[in-house]
Amino acid sequence: MYNFYPKKFVRPCIFQGSTAKILLTMRLTVILLITAILQVSASSFAQKITLNKKQALLVDVLRDIRKQSGYDFAFTNSTLDKAKPVDVNVTGVDVEEALRLVFKDQPLDYVIKDKVVVVSPKVKTPEKSLGEALKPISVDGRVIDEKGSPLQGATVVVKGTKLISITSADGKFHFLDIDDKSVLVISFIGYITVELPTKAQMGDITLELGNAKLSEVVVSTGYQKISKERFVGSFSQLDSANYARRAGMGIIDRLDGTVTGLLFNKKGGAAFPIQVRGISTLGVSQTPTSPLIVVDNFPMEDAFDINSINANDVENITVLKDAAAASIWGTRAGNGVIVITTKRGKLNQPLRVSITSNVSVDEKQKLDYFPTVSPSDFIDIEQMLFNKGYYDSNINNTDDRPVLSPVVEILAQTRNGLSLTDAAAQINALRGHDLRNDLNKYVYRNPLRQQYQTSLTGGSNNLAYQFSLGYNNTLNSTIGSKPDQQFTVNSNTTYKVSKKLELQFGINYSQGLAKSYTLQLPSTTAPYASLVDNNGGPAAIANTYRLAYIDTVGGGKLLDWHYRPLDEIRNADNTRKSYFTRFNVATSYAVTNWLKANIQYQYTVATGSSENIQSLNTYSTRNTINGFTLPNVTGIAKYQVPYGGIVDISNSENISNNVRGTLNFNKAWNGDNVITGLIGAELSNIYGLTSAQRLYGYNENTGSVTQVLNYADYYPIFYGASPGASAQISTVNLLQESLTNRIVSILGNVSYSYKDKYTLFGSARRDGANVFGVSTNNKWKPLWSVGGSWDISKEEYFKVDWVASLRLRSSFGYTGNVNNRLSGKFTFFSSSDPVILTGLDYASANQPPNPNLRWEQNATLNFGIDYQLFKGRLSGTFEVYSKKSTDVIANKYLPISSGVNFTPINAADLKGSGFDLNINSVNTIGKISWSTNIGLSYAKTIVTKIDKPTAITVRDLSGYSVNAVPGQLAYGLASYKWAGLDPVTGDPRGYYQGQISNNYNLIATDSIQNQVFHGSSIPLYSGFIRNNISYRGFTLSFNLTARFKYFFREPVMDLDYVNAVNSNFLSADYYNRWQKPGDELITNIPSMSYPASGNTSSKNSFYQLSEITVKKADNIRIQDLRLAYDFSIGNFSSKKYHLQTFLYANNLNLILWKAAKTNYDPDFVGGNGGFTAPIKTLTAGLNVNF
Repeated sequence: MYNFYPKKFVRPCIFQGSTAKILLTMRLTVILLITAILQVSASSFAQKITLNKKQALLVDVLRDIRKQSGYDFAFTNSTLDKAKPVDVNVTGVDVEEALRLVFKDQPLDYVIKDKVVVVSPKVKTPEKSLGEALKPISVDGRVIDEKGSPLQGATVVVKGTKLISITSADGKFHFLDIDDKSVLVISFIGYITVELPTKAQMGDITLELGNAKLSEVVVSTGYQKISKERFVGSFSQLDSANYARRAGMGIIDRLDGTVTGLLFNKKGGAAFPIQVRGISTLGVSQTPTSPLIVVDNFPMEDAFDINSINANDVENITVLKDAAAASIWGTRAGNGVIVITTKRGKLNQPLRVSITSNVSVDEKQKLDYFPTVSPSDFIDIEQMLFNKGYYDSNINNTDDRPVLSPVVEILAQTRNGLSLTDAAAQINALRGHDLRNDLNKYVYRNPLRQQYQTSLTGGSNNLAYQFSLGYNNTLNSTIGSKPDQQFTVNSNTTYKVSKKLELQFGINYSQGLAKSYTLQLPSTTAPYASLVDNNGGPAAIANTYRLAYIDTVGGGKLLDWHYRPLDEIRNADNTRKSYFTRFNVATSYAVTNWLKANIQYQYTVATGSSENIQSLNTYSTRNTINGFTLPNVTGIAKYQVPYGGIVDISNSENISNNVRGTLNFNKAWNGDNVITGLIGAELSNIYGLTSAQRLYGYNENTGSVTQVLNYADYYPIFYGASPGASAQISTVNLLQESLTNRIVSILGNVSYSYKDKYTLFGSARRDGANVFGVSTNNKWKPLWSVGGSWDISKEEYFKVDWVASLRLRSSFGYTGNVNNRLSGKFTFFSSSDPVILTGLDYASANQPPNPNLRWEQNATLNFGIDYQLFKGRLSGTFEVYSKKSTDVIANKYLPISSGVNFTPINAADLKGSGFDLNINSVNTIGKISWSTNIGLSYAKTIVTKIDKPTAITVRDLSGYSVNAVPGQLAYGLASYKWAGLDPVTGDPRGYYQGQISNNYNLIATDSIQNQVFHGSSIPLYSGFIRNNISYRGFTLSFNLTARFKYFFREPVMDLDYVNAVNSNFLSADYYNRWQKPGDELITNIPSMSYPASGNTSSKNSFYQLSEITVKKADNIRIQDLRLAYDFSIGNFSSKKYHLQTFLYANNLNLILWKAAKTNYDPDFVGGNGGFTAPIKTLTAGLNVNF
């Protein structure tokens, strides 16, 4: 980042430095790039300068020299106050010659030291009398800060000369033989420059901290880059340093808990996993709910995987939060915009090689996260149910032969002669066995991820390049599962053809190969089941049918019908391949010194294939073949399903083409006026095709299949006692689905600044798309925004010593959200599967025509304050906003006569409000460098309008998903009012119209006004505190996150014994249930009984949705921690390379405080009482730069 400061700023400043064609293009690009690198690496040290300036500001000329040479410049703003306009015209000269000509007639002088040009006022040396003699002396001194810590790298210049010294690690400097009448100028980035008369022993020179505004923050919108000082919109940025502090393969995940206004909803299956300032849509009919992701100026379509881009290739991420920031993206910006910028080389940058290696280890799955009853107690429940006759129907079922648990099989054998003593012995042998122990021993391991990358960056005076190779290897959590692999190539090249013409080329390629397998045990697996037999081999467990039936069925004429989980892992052969190519080219031509014409094009293609070969060794194939096998009287089995494996194949291809043309202008005049902006147009075409097919009779040796089945026919089945029983053979016909979206847009924005104090901004965009209704496309209604800012700290009358900068800004505008899967035209669904009765294909109405179908529209009003206080030690922003979403897609219920129950139309409205607060502080103490970043956000969204034909009940405000209830929070959580347990039965009780009741069906119909509304099920307040502490090469960084003002519903016990044994899962709440009168005084867990009453299902539902199950979710936790050591700073310093090692612990989720006494992490309890255990990750890595 680079920065230029206003004239009143009186401290030193520094300019700191899918198809064969695509594959062929990539190869040629790599060859040309490597050739260019070899050429540039030999010439990058001989920078040549070309300048053609007339009456130009000196600061602008120095900027050009810095861009062409890579040299840094240090000066005070007051130094340039008296600088003269520059006239210079040179081509291909050395840096020294260019500087000599630029400063030729200036009242300034300069010195060069290690590619740093220090500019200072020229001092007119008085003529000495003949009697005066020079008195050369040697000078020593030390530069320290206000805390007494040495400042390494401070610049000490002998005023009026080219003598310069850079302070050492202990802050010391030295001059030999200089005039004793000289003056020393001492400066350091971020500190106020001082001038002192020379003496032999200067002692300690203390510099006071100046304003902390060290580098220019540039906001990337995906269309243009705008300095923060001229940007009136709302944004949050994860800069390169804070992005790099986190490790891992995920890109978007690094934003979690690091920027304000962005909330990650971690509940399992959340429809809105990432929210920018609340929600702006209901997500009906697959309406997009996530922010638009932009990578290097173009959208990353939903069909493309963002993780196809190597995370180490990312430079920074910017989140655009309001209309002024995001409206340039029109109908795709309603949910916010995340702009990702990848790394690029710079002109006149020496070749730099970077090697990065990370290894991450996750915790094993936490199988005991949800407390359950012990296997022994579960067996007791099975015995109780057996004695009461619950299993009799299943034991006597000779049609379906449903699964029976091992204990029930043993108990059933007692009816056929097994002694009770032997049965008890066999059952007791099972009591001490826990399935979770077997899973931990034989199935699950610690997932391991390895990440490697090598990159080259650099440039000459007309060529800049970046090239990287990456490799990721991931072992998932299943033992024996093959690793997933990913290979990435990324290249960005900029070539300055001439002073006016610039070309850019970029290519990103990713290739993935996944063969991992995740074991999914049948839900009927008993909690005491064993995965290995007595000999240590894979054990069989019941799946689909009871083992007593499988053991003898078919008389040896069928394929082995046993299901052995460990064999399933070994025999899995599911290969998924993915290929991703993103190619872009851009040209920029400077029509004048203030007007540029730009044309950009990007082609993106992603293909994927999946081939799941289920050989004869897999249970699913043997089960299918056996189910349709007919043993005949000769004893030879007749296979109706072809003998051999089953292959499921799926393919996908997604292609996008984007072309954009813009005119960018940046005009300054009279020294006070600056106008910037762009006008342009773009075309987008997105095409997607998916297909799937199932093949039977796969031969592993030849790779052939036997595809001779008629899937419309019904075939006799083996199992089942009913004569003539038949079924269709399961298939996936050759299914194809294609989707094409075309968008044409015109757009523009303009920003005017006066005296760097006042800024006005406006933007507009109009989109037309094939998915809109005819009436909508015919209307010329653009999305637009306006805004302005005022830097009050630059006013003459504003003189507050402790306020370094104070800027006010405001904006208002519109963004949109479009559902590409809807159409304004009549649509229908057709099927190639015939109707059973007629054998004919059929079609059904899907969506009636809607000529008025349009995008959802979001209006946002934003007010913001940017501040720097106490010489920059404290800085940040504060913003408040209000937004309204109209024309939101929602289901409109239609009359029965229409033939369609409901249809998605623009029928709902939402209203949101909130604030974002950022505080940054510099807390340096002595030799310890310490900085803190604090963020706090508040976001609330209310549904103000929606078609709701039925009365509102608790079920409508379950908190599990976005609520379509007018007048309520979008994620509101309500419950049935709790009246305790019945003292006689232990049943839960509630209220109906104010009266205690256990009529659960009646309570469910009661008005929501008579129940309990808790609040939001997602945090209304979220924040973070991030600290970075450095000392002698060590850096400790840790991030605390906080979430407040929300609730969660705890998972609770199922009150039905039948549900418990059928799911083989029973909560440990069982031990604290009501069992006798009086227990209602010590517990709120209802009773369980068998046989269950007719209202057990309603009782279950009432209990699960009652207020007794809701807890406050507020919490504060340590999110992550990083410890790094930089060998280029410590005692192992080397001028040839830079080495940094680090340990990083992510997803620590170490809860420091939570509002409720609960065993669960409130952020990891999902919808409908589901749960996911948070998994910690530990990463070790190193980075070497040459």
